[in-house]
Amino acid sequence: MSMTRQQTGHSATVLAALTLAFALFILPPACLVLLADPCHVFHKALPGIFHHGFNDNQRCQNAGLVNQYLADDTEGYDAALMGTSLSGSFIGADIANAYQLQRALKLFLPDGKPAEQQVTMERALLTRPLKLVIWEILPQQYLRYRNVTRAALKDSTIFPAYLYNNSRLDDYRYVFNLGILGQAISVLQQADYVNIPSIDSMGLWDHGCPTARRCKPFHTAEDIAELRKTFQAPAHALLDGTGIAALDYRAVDERLLETLLPYCNIAMRVDLFFPPLSYLWFAEQAAPELHYHLYMLRYVTGKVAHCHNMRVFAFNDEQWIAGDLAHYRDLRHFYGDVQHYLIESMAAGRHRITLDNVAGYEQRFIDAVNHYQPWASTQEQMQRNARY
Repeated sequence: MSMTRQQTGHSATVLAALTLAFALFILPPACLVLLADPCHVFHKALPGIFHHGFNDNQRCQNAGLVNQYLADDTEGYDAALMGTSLSGSFIGADIANAYQLQRALKLFLPDGKPAEQQVTMERALLTRPLKLVIWEILPQQYLRYRNVTRAALKDSTIFPAYLYNNSRLDDYRYVFNLGILGQAISVLQQADYVNIPSIDSMGLWDHGCPTARRCKPFHTAEDIAELRKTFQAPAHALLDGTGIAALDYRAVDERLLETLLPYCNIAMRVDLFFPPLSYLWFAEQAAPELHYHLYMLRYVTGKVAHCHNMRVFAFNDEQWIAGDLAHYRDLRHFYGDVQHYLIESMAAGRHRITLDNVAGYEQRFIDAVNHYQPWASTQEQMQRNARY
């Protein structure tokens, strides 16, 4: 009996200690995370000391954008953009204006793995009916991350997959997360990275850089001269039917088409676009990588051809974009002036790829890459010859 009382007393002491520890060391940080909510997962920014802008951790912030902005009828979103950092400099208002819609929500992911894009977009599509989805398709990502499945994201230390499922109970991992706690403290400190002023400002670099004449060109005349000294144009060849059929696009089936095809032939417009990377980037790729990139366009076009609400666009046969290094921040990221052209073209139905014209596109592309020599317009030339 005496031993039982001792055990009972010991258990009560342990329980009291755990309760005190929880009250002192766990509950206050959790409350701080809930009040600050640096990614807007549970609520929009509160007034006062907890007021803040948007978070540059896009994988976390996108969950808040879906939960608190896309889901909010008063925000008026009827379109969404998905992509990698190449889509970061798009502006939602430009998309809405070009397509004559109310508002377009930008849900880009820097170096976005296809599985991450898929999970994010599926959550958005389940949140509210949309009139338009624009999805940037970067084949390099499907090749580079072909083994990263949506199931693997559950163990990711970078992508918070638990914020995108249907169980809000799983969101406890956000509340009791040291990294998120640090961001909540940054909210109190008004740190810049949790105070991006608007959704369209996220991922935005010098948007109108060349035509506004306010940026240094990616390649100066001296840079181009140095490039030309050592540059060797490739000699890529088109594949025959057997070679094309041997390309493995299972990652595309599983991480793109599996999400899109259930929305085939409904009222929602889906525009898929293959962004124009520079010819210099393509010239540096080995044949297998280039062929994967090139023929994925044909593959996707064929898979959605029966869907009257889905269109495919590609721009890498435009030599004035892909050949001119002045349009690029680096070998892949193009400036906002080009993005204006892409948006206006897609809205008007220009540069659309079909099974009837894809072979011609492939030939123009391969010829342009094989005959490429590095060059770059000056800012004055870009201002004079602007097509956007």
